[in-house]
Amino acid sequence: MKKISILTVIGLSFFANQGKAQDSTRTLIHMPKINTIGLYIAPEYQYGQINSKLTSLGGISAMAIFNEKFAIGATMNHSLVRDLQPINIANTTTPLYLRVNYGGLKMEYTVNPHSLVHVSFPLTVGMGNASYDSIGSFRTKDTAHRMSMMNQPRNGNQFFVIQPGIQLEANLMKVAKVYLGANYRFAFNQDNANTLSTKYMTGFGVYGGLKIGLFDYKIKGKTSKN
Repeated sequence: MKKISILTVIGLSFFANQGKAQDSTRTLIHMPKINTIGLYIAPEYQYGQINSKLTSLGGISAMAIFNEKFAIGATMNHSLVRDLQPINIANTTTPLYLRVNYGGLKMEYTVNPHSLVHVSFPLTVGMGNASYDSIGSFRTKDTAHRMSMMNQPRNGNQFFVIQPGIQLEANLMKVAKVYLGANYRFAFNQDNANTLSTKYMTGFGVYGGLKIGLFDYKIKGKTSKN
């Protein structure tokens, strides 16, 4: 009986040590524990290249943020009416005007978010649409006519977009951050005689905006680093 007891203790010790060994197993991918979550919206103004010329774009993002560092959500950007860019298309007698809209999935990583001023790296991956038409169809004051024109197909091109950037942020208050940044928009598609070349949609931009929301909601009573 004594021998059986000793063997039982040895067996339990063996399995306990095995459990510890398994708990300390190293892996290539390590999922960090989520301590805080948040949500914010970010209206944004961008002064960037379209048609190789600088023009104004407006945008907005809606993002979920985890551990105050990694954010994921959606964004939408569009060229502003007052800054439509004239383009020359073959077989046309007058310049036409270009409008660009794009958006999709947005991801962002922030370094040292608790510092007063810090850096973040946004990346947008999505789709866009560029269309051109006479200036009258964009700027007409007749609301009914403008709405009917918006529902009509225009010449243009759909394109795939990748836009990396870097931005400098400042913590304005607990629920607001301001930021300034720079990005580059890569546009991809198979250009042909019936589409608008993606060279019109590729370009550099500078931008600024405001993040408003809740950035550090604690999960299960865990304390924030603030």
